[in-house]
Amino acid sequence: MAMSDTTQRPTPLMLAAPAGRVSLTETWWGYVIRNERVITSGRRMLTVVAGLLAAGFAMSSLVLWIAPATAFPGEVILLKGAASSLMAMIALLFARLATEDAVIEIQVDLRRAEIREVSRRIGDRTHLLGRYGFEDIGGLFFDRTGPGRLVARYRNTSHLITIADGSGPALERIRDRMGRDVVGLPVAI
Repeated sequence: MAMSDTTQRPTPLMLAAPAGRVSLTETWWGYVIRNERVITSGRRMLTVVAGLLAAGFAMSSLVLWIAPATAFPGEVILLKGAASSLMAMIALLFARLATEDAVIEIQVDLRRAEIREVSRRIGDRTHLLGRYGFEDIGGLFFDRTGPGRLVARYRNTSHLITIADGSGPALERIRDRMGRDVVGLPVAI
């Protein structure tokens, strides 16, 4: 039985997430294009380990101050403070890595006539990566150098904005929709 690229199950030790399904979600201001990546078990395991290490370093930075004062002579207070600060910073680093699994999405805002490149992290935290006006988009096309990619050219330069990854009719529908909405190209039926 042959399986398509979007339904293949990843191997347990694979860390790079394969391309998943592309979805287009309508909103009151426009629409959002998401690449729904497959979260692999290796990536999930690394996230859990980073979270556990963050909790462990945070606890040890607090336990250092709970330890009886007789265990540390008076001159060691600076060393104790530096060690707990270092452990707290390491805990913050691991906490950041535990929530780092971001998905890049493209928001097409028809009301403001702009395209936003947004990073959505675990817990629905978003970070704006780029904002482009419709007049800044020079064209939409498929980049076939690797796996299929729908890209937009920024101001007729060599800078490309990745809209979606994958292949098939879903990307063609997104290209046609964005061509009509953003670039103003007529769509062949």
